[in-house]
Amino acid sequence: MWVVPEGGAGSSRRVELPLRSIRIGVVVAAAVVFSGAAALWIAVTSVPRAASYDALKEENLILQSRLEAVEGKLDTVDRELRRLRLYEEQLHAIDPTDLPGFGPSDTVTDETWQDEGYTPVFPEMWEADTGLVGAEPTPTLTDPLERVGAADAQVDDVLRRLQLIEVELGRVVETAEDFRARTSAVPSAWPLDGILTSGFGWRRSPFNKRWKFHFGIDISAPIGTIITAPAAGLVVTAEMHSGYGRMVEIDHGYDVVSRYAHNARLLVVPGEVVREGQPIATVGMTGATTGPHLHYEIYVEGQPVDPLEHLE
Repeated sequence: MWVVPEGGAGSSRRVELPLRSIRIGVVVAAAVVFSGAAALWIAVTSVPRAASYDALKEENLILQSRLEAVEGKLDTVDRELRRLRLYEEQLHAIDPTDLPGFGPSDTVTDETWQDEGYTPVFPEMWEADTGLVGAEPTPTLTDPLERVGAADAQVDDVLRRLQLIEVELGRVVETAEDFRARTSAVPSAWPLDGILTSGFGWRRSPFNKRWKFHFGIDISAPIGTIITAPAAGLVVTAEMHSGYGRMVEIDHGYDVVSRYAHNARLLVVPGEVVREGQPIATVGMTGATTGPHLHYEIYVEGQPVDPLEHLE
């Protein structure tokens, strides 16, 4: 190849290009063109991919945040279940045989509960198979965010029901504890050693032979026999009383009162707190009586009850 200067000024030169160099140049030029085209294609296609990656990254962050919230609520559910176990332990500590209407029974029905005056506060919460009702079946979801949202809603619903159950269990425990305390307040020990001569209920009066209701029991014993308090309480009366003679009355709490009549001597005074087994009087014949004995009465909420039903 000859190289001639412009305008013919100067000498011309001959330049020889080897075929191999030409081939290399062509290859290099082709490589540059291909690289540019590839870079352009990558640049064009990477824009939507980058946008999709950013969307996935944002979705993952949202999922992580929602999952952490669900895990926190599950911890709350676990704490609530632990609280319910405490109520269970309290109920197990109470002897179910002392509580009428408590405890499982094959013969107890909804009608039986209603007949006995018990109506569940949250009847919609209970079901024979699962123990909880009201939850709608969860539809099949494919979107991760929707699935997490559905799980979050279910956890909220379970937590709400557990809290309602806790309220109901608290009331059951309170009722059971109150009944047990009230029952234990009724004296069960004998106030003295003697012979039972008359029971509770209708009988002929020893004075006029007419039928008259006897509000207590009579325990015969020699004059001077010590009478003891069958349960702890507060002395509210210790005085001479028409028909009862020298009488002691003790308040045991929970509207339970015991009465001791026809005593010879009174060993306590009103306002005195007595313990179980403490001497309170001696057997006598004061008041309307035909012989030395203790007339013993128990009142619950102002109504007389048969002491023999509680004496051990």
